Amino acid sequence: MGQIIKPSSAQLSTPAPYRKIFPTDEIQAKTCFNILQKAHSTSLIKELDLGLPALTYKQLVEDPNIQKQVLEALESSRLNELGMKLKKLIAGKVFVDLGCGNPASSFMPRVIAQIFGARSYVGVDFQLGKNIRLKNEFKEFGEFGSYFRKNDIVPFLEEARATGNKGRVVFYLCGIESPFRNNRETRPEIENICGSIMGNIEAVTLSGDGVILGPKTNGFEPEGYGFACTHGIRKNPTGYIDLDKTDKLPKHPSPIGEMIMMEDYKAAGIDPFYSDYFHSIFVRN
Repeated sequence: MGQIIKPSSAQLSTPAPYRKIFPTDEIQAKTCFNILQKAHSTSLIKELDLGLPALTYKQLVEDPNIQKQVLEALESSRLNELGMKLKKLIAGKVFVDLGCGNPASSFMPRVIAQIFGARSYVGVDFQLGKNIRLKNEFKEFGEFGSYFRKNDIVPFLEEARATGNKGRVVFYLCGIESPFRNNRETRPEIENICGSIMGNIEAVTLSGDGVILGPKTNGFEPEGYGFACTHGIRKNPTGYIDLDKTDKLPKHPSPIGEMIMMEDYKAAGIDPFYSDYFHSIFVRN
């Protein structure tokens, strides 16, 4: 994955020669992709059971004492099962955060990547204002490089595939889908997008590489692309709630289209979150 980890200045300034396909304008208008960017950080902190207070990026990046607390919380002797499996999987690989969101809101994945021994962190999101390089972002954690690419997920993966970069990589996906899917017309296209992402991930991974799925990724089925689940049980692998019920719920206007509010789901007795676990881990056979 070398050319993606450290893109040249020419690569950083030249738009990728792919049409925008993730998400399409139709999907973006009807669903809420990455609406909860902080899920990247909050879900990891919660499920790793770190015993840490609520953290902001400003606190973490500016306060060495808080950085030391995080290091202590992630020591091997204190890790739960998820933490131990993540550490084993991530060590020595490039950690690629697909749909990374706002770097200041969703910082925990790159904290985990660095402390668990990743070679580097790469964040990819079409919403980024520009390409960014960060070196030694958290001083107490030691030397580390984080790179952010302003790109859509599928074109980014296609670029990696075209350049022949392959192997020693872990892909992290969180918040890619929205639990507020309420239009039957979006289902086939979401399935196509998930399949395209997994097909490209399969093409750039080798045995022992990994895919980590966080909240709102239930449409992904890595088992069909050469991956085996090693942690997490998703109670509804297809990731769809009963659309006959949700079609009857009230729709509320929002900046990115109509959406159903959480209180309406609860009032109807519907759980829009489909996982017994926040995170599932898949390893390439």
